[in-house]
Amino acid sequence: MIVPEAFHLLRQKEPMSELIPNSKSYLDLLGRLKEQIRTAQVKAALAVNTELILLYWNIGKQILERQSTEGWGTSPGSRRICAGSSPK
Repeated sequence: MIVPEAFHLLRQKEPMSELIPNSKSYLDLLGRLKEQIRTAQVKAALAVNTELILLYWNIGKQILERQSTEGWGTSPGSRRICAGSSPK
């Protein structure tokens, strides 16, 4: 449901550029807000990358531990599987 005040704005014939504030303080605020958004996006991307690197490192560490304690990858058949060929 459109409230009467919003309906009035929809019916205006003024160009959109005249409805948007153009003062220096508004433009300064808009610039600061955009910069804050960009900064937060970069921080989020870095945090995700950090977490993924830690995850992959931990997966590799667990595999290496199992290889050394349980002998994974020591038989000729397991070496073929790791290399991408199927065992015969």
